[in-house]
Amino acid sequence: MKALILAGSDTGCRENLALALREVRKRFPVIAVSHPVRSRPWSGKGADYLNAALIIETDLAPGEIVSSLREIEAMAGRKRGPEAKGVPLDLDLMALEGFRGQAGRHVLPRDELLRPYALVPAAEIAPDLRINESGPGLRELASGKGASLHGILPLCGPVPEGFPS
Repeated sequence: MKALILAGSDTGCRENLALALREVRKRFPVIAVSHPVRSRPWSGKGADYLNAALIIETDLAPGEIVSSLREIEAMAGRKRGPEAKGVPLDLDLMALEGFRGQAGRHVLPRDELLRPYALVPAAEIAPDLRINESGPGLRELASGKGASLHGILPLCGPVPEGFPS
């Protein structure tokens, strides 16, 4: 089955997204990779983020996928908790083909897909994915947002290694 992963970083963005893609490819067949997008942090505080979406093929359960993603985050120096400074790498399972429901502390597909930093790259590679079974697909949501995709910024500098330019 296919899984949609969102990758993001606000610290060492290009290097950490490149590391993420290399490491994900070691663990899973990668079916699709979006262009990276630059965005302001959702909290309004801190450095800009680089985000991208990936589709992988897997037979693992949601918890096993998340565990593998956490290992990759740790390789980039990701720390969680109040003492954490910045986000070197964030890898989130956003959706899993044929699965709707609770997966750990999140419900899949995740509502965060409605946020521009996730919606734009996810819609590029999973345009027909629906957050709500009877709702519009991601492509329709992204095109309907138009000018309200605030927070998405022009990409500055080189694209991370392995991502489309």
